[in-house]
Formats: sequence, C-alpha cells, structure tokens
Amino acid sequence: MSKIKKPFVVAFSGGCCSGKTTTLNALKEQLEKEGKKVLVFKADSHAYLAERNTTIDAIRRRALDYLRFQEWICHEQANFENQILQDRYYDYDVILLDRSLFDCLFYSQYYIDLGNESLQLGMGLNRYYDLQLYLDKYLTKAVERIYSLVLFFEPITKPEGDTSTYTRPVGLDMLKYIESFGISKIVDHYCIPGFLNRINLNTIKQEEAVQNIINIINHYHK
Repeated sequence: MSKIKKPFVVAFSGGCCSGKTTTLNALKEQLEKEGKKVLVFKADSHAYLAERNTTIDAIRRRALDYLRFQEWICHEQANFENQILQDRYYDYDVILLDRSLFDCLFYSQYYIDLGNESLQLGMGLNRYYDLQLYLDKYLTKAVERIYSLVLFFEPITKPEGDTSTYTRPVGLDMLKYIESFGISKIVDHYCIPGFLNRINLNTIKQEEAVQNIINIINHYHK
C-alpha cells in the first residue's frame, strides 16, 4: 500500500439498498464528534430524474437513456474527485463519497443491453465503449491518487412489511463482477487492503460497521 492521501477519502460502493448512505451518515456524525472535518459528496441523481420526470427503473428499461444517465453520473463524480487532486478540499480531514465510479463501471455493463436497437442509433455503441474506456483509465488514476479506502456493501434483504416499490436486485453479486476486471489488485496496492472484505448489514450491526471504519481511519490517518 502506498502512502495514504490527504484528505482521507472513503469511497462507498455496492448495490442498491445495501445501507451505504445510512452508514455513511452515521459515520460522518461520529467522525465529527471526534473533531474531524468531514465532507460528503453524492451526485444528485434525484434532481436528474426529476428534471426528466422519470424514475431509475424506467430509465433502466431504455438502454440509450440509461447510458446517458451513467455518462452524467460519471461526469459529476469525476469532476468533484478531480477537485480533490487540485487540493480544493485539503483542509478537510475526511471526504466520504456516496458511491464511487466502480458502481458506474458495473451498472453501465450490467444494465445496458448492447443488442438494444436504440444503441444502434445516434452513435450509441461508440458512446458506450468510450464510457467504458474512460472509466477503466479514470479508476486506475482514482485508486492511485484519490481513494484511501474503498468499501463494498452487499444488498440488504428487504425487511418484512416493507411496501416500497424500489427495485432491489436479487442475487446480484456486484463484487464478483468487479473482481473480473482485475481491479482488486490495484486497490489493495494503492489503498488500504481489504476492498474484497464485504460489509453485509444483514449479518453485522451498523454501529459495529461504523466503528470498524473509524478504527481504520484513525489507524492510517494520524
């Protein structure tokens, strides 16, 4: 592992409904109680969807629209992370990224059907491959120069009595899919080892997960 960056950047990654955001919020609160200055970033996908009067489930059914959505997510996330490289946020102790571009890499491949007719029009396939190439190169840079710790969360089983209609992927092994890109070796070399350790809030209490993350931050970020 190379020298830990300043500020300490924690990238939260994982499938839908895995407890990333609630854990991130609890982590932020605890870190601030310890006197650390914390910044949270998340691309505002809700605003993107609201402006287009649509939902994420609807977009996923339209390959070209979903590609445009992932392009937007990628642009917003990369723009913020590049500002970290420019020392715009050097006075912060910890930056928490609610989703990393690992998610974009996965979802753009998992949900976009390359055989979809809409991708054959308007240079859709070219845009798709350009996005994949960019993500592959960008993530290598992000792991080497930006991320200090990458956390992977597994989906939480839908609680009994939960009437929400939001789609929870079933049997989605996102981590196994990401491993197929060979990214894990890069992460363990440049970041704190343990990217492949799953955080499963079905089997561990959120308070314990938060404390484990804090222990890591305090150990490496003096």
